[in-house]
Amino acid sequence: MSLFPTYAYDFCPLIKILTRFYIAYVTFEFTPIGWKLFKQHKWVTCAVVFWGTISIMQALASSWAGLMSLRFLLGVAETMFGNGVPLYFSFFYPREYIGTRLGIFVSAGALANAYGGALAYGISHIHTSIRTWKLLFILEGIPTVLLAPVCWFCLPDSPATARFLTE
Repeated sequence: MSLFPTYAYDFCPLIKILTRFYIAYVTFEFTPIGWKLFKQHKWVTCAVVFWGTISIMQALASSWAGLMSLRFLLGVAETMFGNGVPLYFSFFYPREYIGTRLGIFVSAGALANAYGGALAYGISHIHTSIRTWKLLFILEGIPTVLLAPVCWFCLPDSPATARFLTE
């Protein structure tokens, strides 16, 4: 069985993949509690490594079931990080400033989508022995995993531990 549908108008497999992602996203809504249970820099590092590794592994998927399982795990990784960001902001900012900071964070998602589209367009014009969709997953996952040490060493857990803040 092919990983992708034969006909462009056959969206049923795509819907199945997206559904697996959102089932995990909703089921694992409790994972942001990790931001409170563990030191934030450790939690974010684990989430980033998990997220990037799953992205890279999607390029290695050789079956439909494998790809759907990895999309499920990607949904788990998404909840580990994205849903905890408002909680992390509450460690640093008073209530009246969190909305602005969260608005900036969410608007960065639109910029990331624009960049992702441009990146996908550029990657689609690369001619290699690796299929384009696999190359896209690899090139998006590797920088994510490489960012993990930056999270471990530079992300403060609280204002008191932030080296860049002064009295």
